[in-house]
Parts: sequence; C-alpha cells; structure tokens
Amino acid sequence: MKLSLIALCLAVAPTLASADESWNSSQYGTIVYEADIGNYAVFSMGGGDVRLYLEGLAGRYENAGTYNGYWVSNLAGACDYSITGADGRSSNNWGNLQLTFDSNAPARSYTVSLSICNNAFTEQFYATPQY
Repeated sequence: MKLSLIALCLAVAPTLASADESWNSSQYGTIVYEADIGNYAVFSMGGGDVRLYLEGLAGRYENAGTYNGYWVSNLAGACDYSITGADGRSSNNWGNLQLTFDSNAPARSYTVSLSICNNAFTEQFYATPQY
C-alpha cells in the first residue's frame, strides 16, 4: 500500500520543466529543453540555431515562476562583443531574456521576453507544451 501511495503522489506532483520536454511557439516553432548545466536550464529553438540559458531553472520541477537568463545564436550578429553560453557556445548575436511560466494556462506554458544585445526587451513570444 505504501508503494502505491508514493507512486500516486509522484504521478500527480506538479512539474515545471525537465530535460527532453518540448514546447511550440508560433514565432519560433519547436523549443526543446536540452540539458541542465550547472544552475542553468538550456533550451534550444530555431532548429538549434538559438540557445536559451535560464538561470535557476536547472533541476527545478515545481513552483513555477519567473526566470531570467540570456540567449545566444550561432547566426551572425551585431552586438559590440561576444558572450559564451553555459554550454560553450560563443557569439556576438545574443540578448537577455525573461521566462514566466503561466499558472492559468495549460501545464508549463510560458511567455518569454527577449532583448537584442544588452538593450531593453523588444520582443515577446508564448509557448505551449507538446504532448
């Protein structure tokens, strides 16, 4: 009986995100949770051309909230300097981001605000889970 109760609790526990999870965005197509590297969760989008690095999300599977981070693209960019992502990807095409999980929508849907280089946020997109 104890084992059944534990299995039931694990099955209904709220989750936030886990590696190999994916979402869909009308602007960027499929977004994939690739890995946890240190304190960063690493997502890919744009067919892998863009990586999102979300500080504090790695290993977090409950208590949805807001996470800050940055994105790096392997396409040519115009930022004054290059940055290197948690996975070693380096580029002068990057920006800041803020991801907020939507507690009032389908499980683990979220909104992302993006900037170019170190400027203010200028773009936003919404992503829903792929099942």
